[in-house]
Amino acid sequence: MLFPPDEPLGDLFDKPTYLPPYDSPIEDIFAYHVVKYLAADAKMQPQHPIKTAAGDFILDFMLERGGSSIGVECDGKAYHNAYRDDWRDALILGTGRVVAIYRFSGRILSYHIDDCLTLMARWDSHLFSHRGLLNLETLTSEEVRTADFQAEDSVAFIRYEDRPNERVFDEMVSRRSLDRVGYRWRSYIARAAQYPGRALDEIIALEKSK
Repeated sequence: MLFPPDEPLGDLFDKPTYLPPYDSPIEDIFAYHVVKYLAADAKMQPQHPIKTAAGDFILDFMLERGGSSIGVECDGKAYHNAYRDDWRDALILGTGRVVAIYRFSGRILSYHIDDCLTLMARWDSHLFSHRGLLNLETLTSEEVRTADFQAEDSVAFIRYEDRPNERVFDEMVSRRSLDRVGYRWRSYIARAAQYPGRALDEIIALEKSK
């Protein structure tokens, strides 16, 4: 069960707004759905720039409420290198501009968007309205309801069954932050600091050449 924050419902029409076009179909899916559940005073900024010591990067979305900001990345498989994404996320977290970065695959966004938002709500319930949390609880899949998930975890593994093809696949949703799996992200931040003025791709090439 989601535990809604102690807040008034507010004006249901005074909320973050879906304003297409967005940069990709999966970003459009995320934006279209998330605005239904966010708190009225939450802010959603697409294509939010972040300046780091190793270059400028753009988060697909930044969500903010009460002085706490998180990033959201909608990962189309063809456009992402997981190792580079790890470095990039570490550098963004190192700026202190966001407290966490979520990564959702295109598949889970396309077929299980309500589960994506439910997991976000279990990690960062303050971003969501009272009504939004209650509505998400009714839409959550049985797979997420029965998953071995704790709020202190940094990764949620969900097992879905693709019934038409009789396949079973695992889906991973990660919430990256310095206070949960800091050994990885803090290590990348420290290693990047050894190459002042270098761009991220240069840093990765130098690290690989060691």
